[in-house]
Amino acid sequence: MAQDAVNTEVNVRDMIAIILAAVLSMPSPAATAEPTITGSVVVAKSGSAALILWDATSDVTAATSAQSPQARTITHLETLALQILHDKSALLTHSQTLTVRVLYDKTGAVSPVYHSATFEGVEHIFDLTVPRSLLVKQYAKLADEVNQAKIVAPMQLNMTGTLPPQQ
Repeated sequence: MAQDAVNTEVNVRDMIAIILAAVLSMPSPAATAEPTITGSVVVAKSGSAALILWDATSDVTAATSAQSPQARTITHLETLALQILHDKSALLTHSQTLTVRVLYDKTGAVSPVYHSATFEGVEHIFDLTVPRSLLVKQYAKLADEVNQAKIVAPMQLNMTGTLPPQQ
């Protein structure tokens, strides 16, 4: 009986050491973390063709302020849009396709009364549509392609608007 208690104690110690070694050998979250999505993300329509709305105003504003080239900004937004689709694919298991509509708030001239930029409306930059099955099975490959500014079938990119002009 005493021998069984010693063996159990040794087995528990061995298991703890194995688990600890496994946890410590995992890459840190910072090394594998994807870019943070800013702005509101809302599932506007579920069903076989889900529609997700993303307010990318903060990303567009930051890129415009930094005078980032528009092509680079579009690629960055496409990368984040694909990440949003991937994140939402776990919730939208019944959907065959997922579409993210990327929007931002347009601003106009500074109001002399309020001393702040006026609201001109909402600009619809693009829609990115991806079949859910492809998104789930080949997300890493799709992400690499989008990072290289390649949108290949069956992914669909529908450019509908423009970014604000650089200042």
